Amino acid sequence: MKRGDVIAKVGRTGTTYFHLHFEIARDATGSYAVHAGQTNRRVDPYAIEDIAAFYPPPGSNCSNVKRLVDYLWTACPLTSTGPQFDFAVDFLSVAGNVNGGAGFFDDFNDGSLTTPPTSNIVCNQNTAPVSESGGFLHLSSADGANTFSPGFLVDNCILGQDAPAFRLNDGSGNSVITASFRADVPGPGQGAGLQLFTFGTNTNETVNINFSTGPFVVAVSQPANGPQSVQAVPIDLTGVQRVMLRLTFNDATNEVTHSFSLNGGATFTDIPLPQPGRVMTTGSQATVSVFGSVQLPTSP
Repeated sequence: MKRGDVIAKVGRTGTTYFHLHFEIARDATGSYAVHAGQTNRRVDPYAIEDIAAFYPPPGSNCSNVKRLVDYLWTACPLTSTGPQFDFAVDFLSVAGNVNGGAGFFDDFNDGSLTTPPTSNIVCNQNTAPVSESGGFLHLSSADGANTFSPGFLVDNCILGQDAPAFRLNDGSGNSVITASFRADVPGPGQGAGLQLFTFGTNTNETVNINFSTGPFVVAVSQPANGPQSVQAVPIDLTGVQRVMLRLTFNDATNEVTHSFSLNGGATFTDIPLPQPGRVMTTGSQATVSVFGSVQLPTSP
């Protein structure tokens, strides 16, 4: 068995909520009840629960663990050692085009994901933890982040997913889209960024700008057809409080310019691509998202 293999499907036969019990054994057959305590035949029981209060298991469940030496576990409750990310967005701004030209701005200071303006942003595409606190929108990985991008664990929050007024429309004018991130130094394989993608099509037409391990600021353009364009610029985050990422949409050409600022928005540095990024060549609307990601290890 290797990472990514399907081991079972979760059901709720005979109970009131979805859950799955399974065991991981080494050099053993049978069940936990038979082999617990035999250090050469360790069998670890696990449970994945649909009820938030049950997963991860409450610490009191660890009273059943008599000696860690009898298990493959190294701690109880279990702690994740897999790929992680945790990034914080200071504000998101869309100047022009959306909302009848009035734009959009959220400084994430009210502590609520369910009241305007944050309620116009959808963060529940998956079950990864997303919260608003301390003046930031927090994006983190954990078990619910999606793996739609091959090789990456990703979590994103999309403006206009369920609020059409906050989607960009072709022919509704230029737009300047800016996201300010807390200047965390990215760990190995980590990244956080700003994305604009054509809405309602079956293409992967996207442009994004992110800061990632290195650290670098990386501009990416994925056209509806053809190869991806990527350009990376090394940066120094020493003393930097915020990393501002910007995508500037030209309504006349549908081209998008990538830029970033490390001095609080006083100046922005453009990152030209060999092939300029474009959106809405295959549709008439585009949506904005902020995202965090971490590269997954290669499975054996």
